[in-house]
Amino acid sequence: MCLLAMAMLAGCAAYHARALDPTGAAATFRARTLHDASIADAFAEVGRPLPTATWTADDLWLVAQCCHPELVASRAEVAAAAAAIGEAQQWENPKVSLLPMRVLNSDPGVSPWILGGAIEFPLDLAGKRSAQVAIATAGHLRSLAVAGGTCWQLHAAAQAATCRCWHADADAALASAAADAHRRLAELLATRVRLGYAAPADLDVARAELTHAVVDAAFATGAAEEARAALAAAIGLPATALRGIVIAEPPAGAPEPTDRSVLARGDLQAAVADYTIADARLREAIAAQYPDVSLGPGYEFDQGLRKLQLGLSLTLPLWHANGAGVAHAEAERTASAARFEALQTAALQSQDAARAAATAAQRTLEATSAWSRDLETQAKRSATFADAGLGDRLAAIAAESALLDAQRAVLRSRRDATLAAIAWDLESGPPAPAAPPGEGGMEP
Repeated sequence: MCLLAMAMLAGCAAYHARALDPTGAAATFRARTLHDASIADAFAEVGRPLPTATWTADDLWLVAQCCHPELVASRAEVAAAAAAIGEAQQWENPKVSLLPMRVLNSDPGVSPWILGGAIEFPLDLAGKRSAQVAIATAGHLRSLAVAGGTCWQLHAAAQAATCRCWHADADAALASAAADAHRRLAELLATRVRLGYAAPADLDVARAELTHAVVDAAFATGAAEEARAALAAAIGLPATALRGIVIAEPPAGAPEPTDRSVLARGDLQAAVADYTIADARLREAIAAQYPDVSLGPGYEFDQGLRKLQLGLSLTLPLWHANGAGVAHAEAERTASAARFEALQTAALQSQDAARAAATAAQRTLEATSAWSRDLETQAKRSATFADAGLGDRLAAIAAESALLDAQRAVLRSRRDATLAAIAWDLESGPPAPAAPPGEGGMEP
């Protein structure tokens, strides 16, 4: 028996302490760059060269897949849920009982010892273990759904952050050009005032507009820096990692998410998995109505007599038959179904709202683009006449300034249309639905 105990102890896992190191983790994060070995390995794995100066949205998303802590945490949670399946699949270990006794008034010549032992084997007769395995399996599928939903949301966030960053850089450049145009306009008016060809009041207005344009350019530059920092956060890097790189122009808008089903969304798949878990818990509660049965063969040496035993033990449902547990599990399953239907309805409504917003943003972009094209024609005509001496240079600069304002409006409309398309794509769910949550699931 001692050898058996030693053998069982030898197979036990040992505890290894692993303390958190917040300071070291923070230092590691601050030291990350776009040229880390892990990022280079990720690009090499997909057969793409590591960009040197210009980074596209796809490049930055690949970096996020490698570095974003939310994705790392999701992978760890999926691994933990998968380990829970193995734990649920284990059979309950038998129990060994020993009961040595010594008779104090035994007859002469008769051994005073009574040595007894038994091994108790729990029997799974009502499907309790299979219900526990079903719960663990559904929990694993839920973790996969949550991880997929997290990945899809982070993909949309990285796309949106890339869009905002590029448009903020472009807007800062246009704002700087507009400030330069107002500066030239003010200088030309100052010359005309000195020569007596313009009123001082016009110069005052021009200088006020110049001040406004300079301040606006400063705000645009600050917004570009904030957008770059937000992009770094969206891909899991410190803000310093994106200094000096060029963000490639993202495609305008996004393809319409046709042939999509909201059931492919991670939150809805997680809700279906929750229903599967609730259904398995109901089966577990129903199985708990039946008594736990254990079979215990044993042996007893009773003062020289050798006896074989076959014990049978079971729980006695004297006070209840787990009726309250079954009622609770049924209520939980009903609530889970209601939560799924509410979530699916909200997802469909969000999809409709996102589609309407994308359509409206596209119409705004078309209107501002037409306005900008008209102003561009006027600005070119005014510049041509001014260069030929047939027009006023002041009017040409004013037309140029108006065109720059229109181009900034187009840029903002283009950004809003792209972000609305990304939001529509996000609400519609990923194009490739994940595997169904498994048997016991709910029909949508």
